Order: sequence, then C-alpha cells, then structure tokens
Amino acid sequence: MAHIIVKMHPGRSEQQKAQLAEAITRQVMAITTGRC
Repeated sequence: MAHIIVKMHPGRSEQQKAQLAEAITRQVMAITTGRC
C-alpha cells in the first residue's frame, strides 16, 4: 500500500482536503493496478 503525504497551506476547507484525498487515491489506485 502506497503512503502519500500532502502538505497544504492553511485555509483549505475540510471538504477541499477530502476531495483532494479522494482524487489522489483514485489516481494512485489506477496507476498501481494498471487501470490507467
């Protein structure tokens, strides 16, 4: 399982953080499972 750390500037909402985490997760899963 890949571990990714993202550091963001203050001021991002929890919704923005959740959306970013979901998008990163989808892309990493697509790449690592060969479904690009």
